[in-house]
Amino acid sequence: MNEYLELDLLTLKSISEDAGRPIDEFAYLSSLESAVSDGLLFECRNESMLQGYFTLRELSPTRWFVPMFVVHPEHRNKAVFMSLFAQLARFLNSNNVEILVSNVLRNNRLSLNFHQRLGFEVTRENDLGYEFQLKLTDSVRKRWRHLEKYC
Repeated sequence: MNEYLELDLLTLKSISEDAGRPIDEFAYLSSLESAVSDGLLFECRNESMLQGYFTLRELSPTRWFVPMFVVHPEHRNKAVFMSLFAQLARFLNSNNVEILVSNVLRNNRLSLNFHQRLGFEVTRENDLGYEFQLKLTDSVRKRWRHLEKYC
């Protein structure tokens, strides 16, 4: 679990601290362990090196939350994103997920832009950040369908 935490710290530590919400390493490790035990941690590796990962948590049978989606800054490329999104698309389709939910800190510009490009919409906000939702409509599923071949 430490390699996941190291990646989190590399990519999110300064953003979290700047937002006044330093990373609680124990909470992160607990969340990761829960995701692993539930079979809800998905990753991309190259020659055993962790390049990126995401976790999911069920809110209801058709509504799922993305607690973490992290890619190493040196591996933010098409191959890594395609691998991760292919796994996500396969999971969403095979589990009949209708809504995907994610939270983003207000000062995480990269993630905010990423969510907006993917079609997520802001459903709530506060001083710290935003809750985003993506309704998995037929058009979204059609756009993502081709990704499954990258699994």
